[in-house]
Amino acid sequence: MSEDVAEWLQRHCLRASNSGYACPFTCIFSQGKAKIAIVNREDPSDLYPHCPVEFIEDAELTEDRQEIRDVLSEFVNHVIARLDGFEDERVSSLRAQWQTVQGLSAEEEEFCRASGRLGLDPFDMENWPAGLLSWFERALPGELDSAFAMDLMETPGPAREKSAHHQALHQIIESFHLGPAANIMGPAFNAQTPYDEGYSLAEWVRRKLGLAQSDQLADVNDAAEVACQRALRIQTSNLIPQSRVLAVVGWARNPGPIIAMRDQPKLDAARFLCARGVYMASRASSNGPRLVTEGRTWDQRASRAFGAELLAPRVGVREMFESTLRRIGQDEVGHYEAETRVAQHYNVSPMIIRHQLENSRSSLSGWM
Repeated sequence: MSEDVAEWLQRHCLRASNSGYACPFTCIFSQGKAKIAIVNREDPSDLYPHCPVEFIEDAELTEDRQEIRDVLSEFVNHVIARLDGFEDERVSSLRAQWQTVQGLSAEEEEFCRASGRLGLDPFDMENWPAGLLSWFERALPGELDSAFAMDLMETPGPAREKSAHHQALHQIIESFHLGPAANIMGPAFNAQTPYDEGYSLAEWVRRKLGLAQSDQLADVNDAAEVACQRALRIQTSNLIPQSRVLAVVGWARNPGPIIAMRDQPKLDAARFLCARGVYMASRASSNGPRLVTEGRTWDQRASRAFGAELLAPRVGVREMFESTLRRIGQDEVGHYEAETRVAQHYNVSPMIIRHQLENSRSSLSGWM
């Protein structure tokens, strides 16, 4: 497991909270300003043979942020009430900290939220990595809660790098004069999950373009003309940090939506990244520029689902894959060859084909 993924799990996974307890592999993380996601994964068979408890079901829940906050606050209040009259240094510390949390101003709450996204203690700033505190102190009200800042903070990666990455990415915004989209574009969907949202928009775009399930999308800008009502201008920038941040997306007065990204040596990777950029430009940039990342928030997951379904629709992928298997054989080599042929047909990577095949069988696994 890489360092940045391990750090993300340390911040978000219940199993990392305390050793010696049987906790489920449950991650609680932001889905933007309004939503909190709670995702539980079952334990792989025989992974913990000596543990007396085995968690056997997957589950995913997305709830209103304020509702989750109210439930957790009620839980803490009940704990403190049960400890009434019990004198202990830890209990006194808990009461004092909870009283401080409940008395925060709006600016202090924003500061604490941003700290939490990075896994930092807002009441222990002396141990913060260099540069972070000065970035937070310079931020204007609302800036740390902006979608752009949240994209960066919610991307897996060491907290110590975030300040420098923010500075570099902000230079890109200034150099290309990136701002918000005028409005959210395309039809509204009653999507319950981010991948439903991404799939629905991609299906709508392909219908508008008259593409059959078996048809390859020749040019991603054809999709941009439908979804954004403007072509997507592609810029390369060496300011994009070598990290899990992949691109910056925003709108300029002329020519419209822009995606700035590192040079992509492979055409299929560039197509998928640009397709994700179309989603971010049309659906997620109304409040300002956005990042395309390897994060797990709603918009990042929806953009991956959109890009995959736009370039390689699940129905077409499954039909071509099964047809190819029937011709060449269903052993391991046959599966690999079939994935490769389908990927070449749609001009995407085999990884996307594997994901689309999985997603055609299970909605829960949709572009996590």
